[in-house]
Amino acid sequence: MNEQIFYRCVGFLKKIRLGWITPFLFLLKGEDPRSQFKAIFNGLILPLVSILCFLWGWEICSKQIVTKFGTVPGPKQVWSAWKGLGNETRMERFKELEHYYRLREKRIKTISKYSNVLNEFPGEVPNALTSGEVTAAMVKSKELFDEAKELMEVYNRLSVAVSLDKASDSISNLSFQSNQDYAKTLMIRSIPSEFAYKKRDESFRNNSDFIVEPDDSPDTAATKLVNQKEESKSLASAKANLLISRQKSTTTSSKLALGIVTSLPNGMSKHLESFDAAAIDFYGPLNSWYQELLAKENSTGKKYPGKTKVKMLVKAFEGKTYVGKDTYMGQILTSLKTVFFGFFIASMIAIPLGLFCGLNSSINNAINPLIQIFKPVSPLAWLPIVMIVVGSLVVSDDPMFELSFLNSAITVALCSLWPTLVNTSLGVSTTDRDFINVARVLKLGWFKKITKIIIPAAMPLIFTGLRLSLGVGWMVLIAAEMLAQNPGLGKFVWDMFQNGSSETLSMIMVAVFTIGIIGFFLDTVMLSLQELVSFD
Repeated sequence: MNEQIFYRCVGFLKKIRLGWITPFLFLLKGEDPRSQFKAIFNGLILPLVSILCFLWGWEICSKQIVTKFGTVPGPKQVWSAWKGLGNETRMERFKELEHYYRLREKRIKTISKYSNVLNEFPGEVPNALTSGEVTAAMVKSKELFDEAKELMEVYNRLSVAVSLDKASDSISNLSFQSNQDYAKTLMIRSIPSEFAYKKRDESFRNNSDFIVEPDDSPDTAATKLVNQKEESKSLASAKANLLISRQKSTTTSSKLALGIVTSLPNGMSKHLESFDAAAIDFYGPLNSWYQELLAKENSTGKKYPGKTKVKMLVKAFEGKTYVGKDTYMGQILTSLKTVFFGFFIASMIAIPLGLFCGLNSSINNAINPLIQIFKPVSPLAWLPIVMIVVGSLVVSDDPMFELSFLNSAITVALCSLWPTLVNTSLGVSTTDRDFINVARVLKLGWFKKITKIIIPAAMPLIFTGLRLSLGVGWMVLIAAEMLAQNPGLGKFVWDMFQNGSSETLSMIMVAVFTIGIIGFFLDTVMLSLQELVSFD
């Protein structure tokens, strides 16, 4: 490899915080092994050991704390919760596919029921709407959806049985052989732990060794309370393990179910796609025909006998987009859109204002007190003001942006503009005097002086400010979304806290790690950009 290209690659890896890879490249190049192994130890092994120690300590400590929701979740529970959020996304996808299946089914039934009315349609009815291939594809789709829905109910059917024997007997009631095979697998891996936990929980509630009676002596009562606490902690740990087992089964069933409904042969899928496209195209002419019938009735006073049937056809062909609940990935994307929109607003304000402050000391002296006053203000203080102002200004029934989105984004902007403003002002005011003298010698105009000399010279500090601003914006976004109820990560954390289920803490911990990892990624991107525009 060319020496110049090699060192460019090394420099690029360091810029994007992948510098721990470079010792391996130097080893391949034949550099001193001792120094490279030392670099690998410091850059890779030590951080990994630190992470493993953190996970070990977290696992140990989590078992010692019992809350009203159960034990504090350890790494396994949090990972299981993350998988649960993946299941939620798959289930939403399944519901979306089922929605469009039901929509096709309704349209086909309506076409069949009112075929005599369609014969009177003045235009041409698309062949794809009455194709026999579409009917065959719908029959196959129904079979696949029935199999998938039964599969997702298998675990619940088995776990609610009175006993293991009854659960085993219920397997034969399943309609599909593949589901029976899956149920037999669950009977070996998961269902016994369900019944074991139920039996243990019932024993704990009814065992006299854990129930303090009024006539118990103080020593006996104290002993029972100690036993009750120990057993309660052990039971909470068993429940946490059971939830992990349930989550694994749910993950497997959701993957299998989604795989089943998407396994329709390509030829049949294309016929259904053609049916959907034809239905969309047919809605316009059909609705126009219906409106013409209404207008003709009003003008002549004579009622069209099949008007109601035409109306039913129009309703069946209306475009009904699936509107499901927000998934976790959707909430992450909403938070990213919000923070970038707020960051954009902050940058558009802070950079020009910072330029003016850096170029003119009088402007800087005038604005500096305001910067020092507003810079430390919390987003919790800004948000109510923003909500009142935005609520009074946005009066449209159908605004371009949701109010909750605007409230969160503007709050992010108000909290994150200050680092960029201060660093831009500092970068401009400390521009090397030699650069200014060059501009004078070249007799550059005011605009060219700023764009060709001052901004390039101040760029490293401007990017430092942008990096800090983005970090601040991402940090304050969560609090803003909690209060503004913008459907992002902040609202997710608040909803989980309000939910109060046994998985509440695990879900919140998933959100904590998600926020941290995304924040790290955003900081890495900005740091890389900062180093690209920096110079020695």
